[in-house]
Amino acid sequence: MRYIRIDRVEPGDILGKDIVDVNGNVLLKASNDMALSENIITKIKERDIKGIYVDDEISKGINIEDAIPMTVRHMAIRALEKKDVQETQKIAKDIVDNFNGEVEVDLNRMMGDVSYFERAVNISELCLSLGKRLELSYDSLTKLVTAALLSDIGLIMTDEEKEKVLSNVPEDLKEKILSLPVELASPILGKFIVAQNQADPMVIHSVYFHKENEDGTGVIQNVYEQWGIRQRYDIRDTAKIIHICSDYIDNLIQENDFTKARNMIEEGILQGKYNYTLASNFLRFIPMYPIGMLVQLSNGEIAAVVKNNDGFPLCPIVKLQTGEQLDLTKTLNVVIQNIYYSNKKDKHL
Repeated sequence: MRYIRIDRVEPGDILGKDIVDVNGNVLLKASNDMALSENIITKIKERDIKGIYVDDEISKGINIEDAIPMTVRHMAIRALEKKDVQETQKIAKDIVDNFNGEVEVDLNRMMGDVSYFERAVNISELCLSLGKRLELSYDSLTKLVTAALLSDIGLIMTDEEKEKVLSNVPEDLKEKILSLPVELASPILGKFIVAQNQADPMVIHSVYFHKENEDGTGVIQNVYEQWGIRQRYDIRDTAKIIHICSDYIDNLIQENDFTKARNMIEEGILQGKYNYTLASNFLRFIPMYPIGMLVQLSNGEIAAVVKNNDGFPLCPIVKLQTGEQLDLTKTLNVVIQNIYYSNKKDKHL
């Protein structure tokens, strides 16, 4: 099984996994003997499905599981759509409780055209994966996921909602906040929203400071300078983790390229944007080539990624078209040269 974007699905492809909508309803059940027709593919596109899992000979036997169950994922999306902070906090616990840390994060469905709400859940999944790796406590993980889900809630507020949130703020400060560009106002508005919903202080802090850089610059510091305020804060690791994961997801959405997204984090470390320890750990577990992806090897063969080797993102275990598997950490004379999305017509990205 492997994931491909819907614009790359071809008639004759076999659906490998049920297609489920944002409400958790099964739109099309996977069947080993049913080939997708042009008409079915068109109907899938009409439902705004971004991509599907297909089964073919080279990816047969590769199972891609969800780190967060789809039911929990959809609950989180619905809570965010309603901008229900209290419900989002409850679902954050469900995400932590149901998270399968043994499953590799599926980056394929995190790239491309995803909604704000899907993006928020994807960021929380990466944050939770990194938090687990760092052996954070259950309480810290829950607060981290809550803050990750709500970190950019200020971006989607209506003018009426902004006025309501800032109703008790002194008029001069309110005018300053509302006059800011939306990107600068977002973490400030987000802080007010979560604070007014009795969120934990760590959540409030992380929402407020999740766009600050390791070198002392960032969105809030930019705003402080505009307002003539000379003040700096110690930023907690939860905010720094969200900063890394949200920037990675945004680059993945914009560039549709795992290499570019990874390089952006590496460059950010060198530029003093990200915490070295946290970002280095992130790069150790984040795969360059997600499970199921087709790649071209330096020996000319096409292979499917079966498993990633922790700490060796460029050297996964791959399955050849013959069925043989190669561990690229041990087969040193073979490397990955390209990424493919079809083994039918020799088409590459």
